[in-house]
Amino acid sequence: MWAMYKGICDYFGVATTWGMYSSELISHDIPTSLKAGQTVQAHITMRNHGVLWNSDRQFRLGAVGESDPLSAATRVQVASEVAPGNSVTFTLTLTAPSRPGTYVTDWQMVRDGYTWFGDVVRQFVVVEAVDSVPPEIAFVTVTPNMAAPGDSLLVEVDATDDRSLASVTVEGLPMSHVSDRIWSRTISAAAGLGEHPLAVTATDTSGNTTPASGAYTVASILWASSQSLNQDDIIALLAGQYLFSTWGRVTSVTVDGFALQGASGETVQVRAPGHTFGQGHFVAARGRWDGNATPPALICQPQHVRRLD
Repeated sequence: MWAMYKGICDYFGVATTWGMYSSELISHDIPTSLKAGQTVQAHITMRNHGVLWNSDRQFRLGAVGESDPLSAATRVQVASEVAPGNSVTFTLTLTAPSRPGTYVTDWQMVRDGYTWFGDVVRQFVVVEAVDSVPPEIAFVTVTPNMAAPGDSLLVEVDATDDRSLASVTVEGLPMSHVSDRIWSRTISAAAGLGEHPLAVTATDTSGNTTPASGAYTVASILWASSQSLNQDDIIALLAGQYLFSTWGRVTSVTVDGFALQGASGETVQVRAPGHTFGQGHFVAARGRWDGNATPPALICQPQHVRRLD
């Protein structure tokens, strides 16, 4: 067919657009970057504009210069006959070298024993070092760490990576990246009483993972007067096992809490950062008793302190 095309051009005195050995690059998907040691399959599609191609006549896709930094093979066979005007797709197996850097992979059609011809496929490939360093987790906190069934708990994780973190999860649930190092998620306390562990996983963009754990306790709620909270030794014994609820009138206010006076006239300190109560308000508070604080105080979340009047 090419000979007929050449004869017609000669008859009319017109130069041929394509030579006897001609190929046109249609497309390729060789990647621009790979991880060191990574293996991929890439594809190159060529269109034949010359004589018939087939393997018997030694037509192949060849590695330019008879070598390629990403391929041990220097030839890819033509699977079937490729007539003039038709195209063929070659599949290459490319493996990135172990040493990071920029490499050139280039390919061209060849008729072995005769000539190289047509468009050259040339791609610069950046080989990146493999990231084998897992993320680091500095801490996992659960606030509050003692709660009633169904309470909202804020889980916070301090996680970093030498490159980039892809995700942090708690019990398989995705956490939000709220600041440079901190990831958080609000969960609901379990229904069952006792300690509940939380599994945390940090994953970087290379797939390296680091596990960590946190825990919280689900406890029952006991009512206690301000007098018993301040003076009852039993309260101290139960403080790590129960939450306490009390109420009274606010007698003084600080930035992070207030003093609550019960019916007996005794006052108890309540710590509730973010509260909006003022002196004279009648308030109910529920939280964890901390007898070691100075002064001892009922440690409450803002949502567990409410005005009653």
